Parts: sequence; structure tokens; C-alpha cells
Amino acid sequence: MSHANTEPGEASDDANAPIPAKEALLRQLVRDKMDVIFGNPGTVEEGFLAALGNHPEIRYIFGLQESVVAAMADGYARVTHRPAVVQVHSAVGLGNAMAMLYQAHRSFTPMVVFAGEVDTRLQAFDGFLGGDLAEIARPVTKWSVRVLHGPQLLRMWCRAVKVAMTPPQGPVFLALPMSVLDEVVEPDVHETSEVNWHVAPPSAAVEAIAKALVDTSNPLILIGDNVALAGAQGEVRQLSELVGAPVYGVDFGDLSASFKDPLFLGLVGHGFGEQTRAITREATAVLAVGTPLFPELFPSLKPYFRDDARLFQIDLNPWEIAKNYAVELGLLADPKAALQEITQAVLRLATPESQQKARVGRQRWSAHKRAQRAARQQAYDAVWDRFADVAFTDGRSRRGVPAGQRSRL
Repeated sequence: MSHANTEPGEASDDANAPIPAKEALLRQLVRDKMDVIFGNPGTVEEGFLAALGNHPEIRYIFGLQESVVAAMADGYARVTHRPAVVQVHSAVGLGNAMAMLYQAHRSFTPMVVFAGEVDTRLQAFDGFLGGDLAEIARPVTKWSVRVLHGPQLLRMWCRAVKVAMTPPQGPVFLALPMSVLDEVVEPDVHETSEVNWHVAPPSAAVEAIAKALVDTSNPLILIGDNVALAGAQGEVRQLSELVGAPVYGVDFGDLSASFKDPLFLGLVGHGFGEQTRAITREATAVLAVGTPLFPELFPSLKPYFRDDARLFQIDLNPWEIAKNYAVELGLLADPKAALQEITQAVLRLATPESQQKARVGRQRWSAHKRAQRAARQQAYDAVWDRFADVAFTDGRSRRGVPAGQRSRL
């Protein structure tokens, strides 16, 4: 593959000339516009940092501890919808990042994490910072591997980016020994391929789900992180209002619905299954979109759904579809495309009776939400009043502050 000009800071005019693998990796980052690295380096990463100095177009954001670094990268990936690049130190540095990598893994955040290692010729000595880093990272990543040959670095790096970005998205890990990064290679820098996951569902399945939502007496919509990934928040709101269904988030890190939506009633929680059952057992038809069912710490052993309830699940993650509960239809599809088509089918199937049922549902659940908020405000005010005589830190009195302003103080 031919390449035009060299990147800033490179000495050679020939982009195909042999260069150290670490320089090839930096060129690849520039090619893919991955121009931010979150890191906490150590001695085995010094060579990489030296090469990074030749690339002022790449911004290195330093953190004082690896868990902080991973947390910053997690937020960056969520905001940009692009894979965040994370550098952690060998062994103990990776250990420090494990808690945040677990969180990223459970909430499907695309991150490419790498750590330096000692020269491969020295690893048999089992010295300080020794250990199988790829095995350490494996439980909290989608893919974890040690790169052993410089000429394979770019191939494996691009594969890692592709894996991180393919739903279900998540963190990946590469262990990069110093000797591998120092190997001289012929760079094959090209734009990393990504999988197009914007797949529409079959029309027959769309019609079946739409008819169930139109005909049922008590529909329910459950949503998760893949709604936000697909940018389907508006579609969730439109469909819920058309059929008069309440919407609950199951457990998401991104805002898959606005708390201002009149039919979004909050999260079912991920602690106790009995609390979730109190919500799900009422529904006669359930549409779960982009979410696990259910990622609770203490699941209930009792049925979550009525015996006659119709359960439908749409997700980009085949592992989650029908994982714990049998579904009438399980669709591997883009939530946005699927919800758009279901909405159109609902409009086609609408009758005066179904529209009246939806109006009743909207009124019921909107009133329920207002009552919930009023109850929470009352409880908040009761706590406030208990401490009314305790002044703010700046000496102001709590007494006399209007109820509507208390939550902002």
C-alpha cells in the first residue's frame, strides 16, 4: 500500500522505509485519528514515550494512578463514541486499573489498553514486574493478547480496535514487550476496518412486536446501554408515547433516556431482584431493547414476568438475547433501526381503540411519575427540616430556603 507523506517529526521521506515498531504504531494512531492517549507509564514504556515526542499531534494525558487513567478514558470513549487509548504500567500498573476495566467491561466501553513489558529475552528470569499480563487482563476484557513479533504489531493493534468497537463493545488489552516495540519493521499503515452493525430486523418480526404492543393491555419497555450506542433515545420516547408504555432503564452507564421524558420512570436498579419484579410482573407485553435481563447482584428466584406475558428482546449483543429468559422473538439488530420500523408498524396498526388505550396509559404513567417525584421531594424536605438549625459552611441559615431551591444548594 502506498502512502503519501511522512507524519510530523519523522526523519525519512519514505513512508514505507523500515522503522521501529513503536514508530509504526504511532503512525497507525495518527492514521486512525486516535490522537489522545491516557497514561501512567513506567520504565518499560520509556522507549515508546521517547518516540511519542516526535508526534506533537498526539496528546498524552498523564494520570497519577492507573485506575484514574482508565476512568478518564472511559468517560472520553463515552463522549466521543470512539475507542480510547490507555497506557498502563506493567503488572502492578495493570492491577491498579482492573477495577475500572471491570466497570468498562460491564458497561461496554470501547477502550484499547496496552502495557509495556521487559524484553522477551528477560522474561524467563521472572524478575520484578513479571507475570502473564494477558492472562491477568483476560477476565475484564473482550480480548487480551501478548504481541511477540514486531511485524505483527499493527495487525494485532488494528484487530484490537475492531474488536473494541464491534458490539458488544468493550475494552481490549495488548501486552507490548520492549523488544517488540524496538524491532525494525516495514510499516503497513492503513485505516482500521470497523464492522457496520446498523442491521435492520426482519419485517415479519417487526409486525409481530408492533401488534403485541398495540393489542396488549399493559406494555412495558426496558432499555440499556446499547440504546445510547445506537442513538435511539428519541425512538424509545416516540414508541413509548404511541403505545402508552412506561420505560425503565435496567442498568446503563450512558443516558439511554432523558429523566425529563414523561414516561421514563428511572432505573429498576441492579441490587435486588424483588424490586425489579414489582415492576416487571405487571406487564402483559415487554420489549427489552439493548439491555441485559437482568444484571442484578441479588437476582430473584421467582418469575420476573407473568406466565402469559409476551417477551421480546432486541440487542446488538447476541449473548444477552434469551440469556436468562425465553423470548417470543429475539432480534440481533440495530436498536435505532428496529425501533423506527416498529414505530411505523404501530402507526399502521393503530385503531381508535388502541389510541384511546395509549392515551390512558400515558396519563396513568405520567401521573405515577409525578406522584413518585412528589413523594421523593417530601422525603427530601423531611430530612432538610431535621437539620434546619444547622447552618451552611458559609454561615447562611437553612431556614427559609424555598423547597424548589433546596436540591440546588
